[in-house]
Amino acid sequence: MMTRQEEGFHLECKVLECGERKLIGIEIVCPFQEMETEIPKAWLAMKNRIRELNGLVNDGILYGMYPQESDNPDPGQCYYYICAEVHAEQPVPEGMVRIDIPPQKYVSCVYRGPIKQFYTAYAKVNAFIASEGYVHNRKAYVLELKGPRTNVLDKETQENELELRIPIE
Repeated sequence: MMTRQEEGFHLECKVLECGERKLIGIEIVCPFQEMETEIPKAWLAMKNRIRELNGLVNDGILYGMYPQESDNPDPGQCYYYICAEVHAEQPVPEGMVRIDIPPQKYVSCVYRGPIKQFYTAYAKVNAFIASEGYVHNRKAYVLELKGPRTNVLDKETQENELELRIPIE
């Protein structure tokens, strides 16, 4: 595992190799300009429905995720998912989707602070990927892990904690 502490910013990037993940959750399809309102609504809906899932791996963690490249013919549409990880095959509740993520290598960092500044984590991870000579895996999902300390409804609080995982080849 490789890590590097970013000076003066407290974001540590590291390379992770993750096994297969089985996720069930809510799909959001909307124009990009509506993401800022639709994602928090879906996040809250998923938190309210998480008890409908059987075989949860960790009910305190929700995955926000999106494909970097899409087969969608409309480039103005955003596809985003709020999911929970489950063990093995589980029934998919009505109105939810299942996504299986194959084993994947990621560059990861944990961000603490206001959600409105979460984009800085993306900048740090992308800079790390470039400086270390890695290549983005654009066929895989970008993952945003949201734990119990994350409140996407409060974009100002310093208490938010999210882990960003960007897939690499």
